[in-house]
Amino acid sequence: PNIESNVPTAQNVPKPVFYGSFEHSVDPKGRLIIPVAYRKNLGSTFVVSITRDGKGIGLYPNEVFDELFSDVFSLNQRRSAVVAYRNIMAKFSFPESSVDSQGRVLLPAKLRSTLLDDATEVEISGAIDHIRIVSSQMAAEEEKNFFENRDSILEEIAGMLDQLNQ
Repeated sequence: PNIESNVPTAQNVPKPVFYGSFEHSVDPKGRLIIPVAYRKNLGSTFVVSITRDGKGIGLYPNEVFDELFSDVFSLNQRRSAVVAYRNIMAKFSFPESSVDSQGRVLLPAKLRSTLLDDATEVEISGAIDHIRIVSSQMAAEEEKNFFENRDSILEEIAGMLDQLNQ
């Protein structure tokens, strides 16, 4: 794989960009308040879908989701893994989503039950080109795993950078 094409530079850092994290609750109707800091970059309509890694809910600006789906369709459509991923992305994607007058988005029941295990306490975090929503429990587990494995993770990243600079 071409590592270089995946490395953000001033020229290829995606716009809009999402940073930071917030703790929020999903209300009984499945609505979640989207932090003001994210609303402008998200756009008036966006796609609610599964994240690229399949571990959370992603809110994608339309242009980012279009590029993601284009990337999937650029792969060999005869490969079963590609077809499986494409089908799951389509099944769990809800275009033309928007926030209501109170800044809430409705998270579809299928996504909530499958990806959040119906958790009501969630972390909303920036994932550079999209917004990522996971249960607060999963967010805590991911942070714990990162800090427990920080040295090996940083070593792996350093190796990738070394390859890039050769």
